[in-house]
Amino acid sequence: MKKLFQECTPRYHPYKWIFLNSAILLWSMLFLILILSNTTTENSNEKARIERHYLVYDFVTCIVWLIEVTCNALDHIGFFDDAEDDRGESQSKMEPRSCHAPNKVERTQSEVVALWIELALAAFFFIDSTTIAFHLSQEQIHRQAKGMTLDLCINIVAYAFLLYRQVVSRNKTGRDTTVTFEHATNPLV
Repeated sequence: MKKLFQECTPRYHPYKWIFLNSAILLWSMLFLILILSNTTTENSNEKARIERHYLVYDFVTCIVWLIEVTCNALDHIGFFDDAEDDRGESQSKMEPRSCHAPNKVERTQSEVVALWIELALAAFFFIDSTTIAFHLSQEQIHRQAKGMTLDLCINIVAYAFLLYRQVVSRNKTGRDTTVTFEHATNPLV
């Protein structure tokens, strides 16, 4: 089970998360265009189709968010610290780290608080989206979907910022790893 969570952790697989978050950003933008292009339609079937699409979108993005922040929280508390490398042996502190075990991110106290708040929000919105997706009538779904345009705009901004942060962090980590590897292989540098 630990290996499965480690495979989902952004620190161990940043490119997978960059791709996934990019796909969600693209989905959000295309869906917003669809909604805006159908604002004048009076066809109730078309509105119902868009509202159902929104419920699927909301549910999927909440699941992805919950998985991502849960894996980040598990990583922060050290859940993966005793993970073994590919050979089945614990990694020596003198060996350079492999690409499967990147350097642990040091977080400030405010970043830790933000992480736990984000985890609580992700759990709340996951429960909310699950309740909406599985327990509401068509009239209740219509009432809940009224804020979908605002929600999509917020998601677009949030995912754009998240991707920016991931790319900058990945670039910084790539430079740090190179320096660490050079120092590990040539102690005179």
